[in-house]
Amino acid sequence: MSSANPPSSEEQSETWRRLERDHLAAVGMVASNWAYFEAVIDDWVLRLAHIEPSIGACITAQIAGSGRKLDAFISLSGFLRASAPSANDWEKFASKVAGVAERRNRVVHDPWFLIDPENPIRLEATARKKLRLEMILVPTTEVNKLAKDIEKLRAKFEDMARFAITSLPSTSPEK
Repeated sequence: MSSANPPSSEEQSETWRRLERDHLAAVGMVASNWAYFEAVIDDWVLRLAHIEPSIGACITAQIAGSGRKLDAFISLSGFLRASAPSANDWEKFASKVAGVAERRNRVVHDPWFLIDPENPIRLEATARKKLRLEMILVPTTEVNKLAKDIEKLRAKFEDMARFAITSLPSTSPEK
């Protein structure tokens, strides 16, 4: 029977710092992936509207949030008579975006408590019609999964946007 030496306080401190860095890096990846997703929506809005990016950024930079940006793309594609994806497909997608946006908001905007970095806790303080003030355990793996979910959402949007542009009537300059 062998007895293992317990880790030194210096080794424990380094492990804690690594766990903290990993968790906060995951939070940063969520924020970065979301910013990229919103920039992609802006880009497709400008493509669909045939607006030069430098001019269009003066407009799209004023549209706050993924929901309104997505609304702009969907309404513009409808106005230009894109035949696909269907309004129902866009509605389902927009609903999914709203759910992921809420998860992103909690991860990015709630304060984190890394008292035990193996068990990161965030304080959720919301008052939408009802107060919710709760400490919630959110493992780093869950935050990393959200970052990947945002990447998948962006890819799905790009597929749908590409499909919308290719379904424009033949009188459209895109065809």
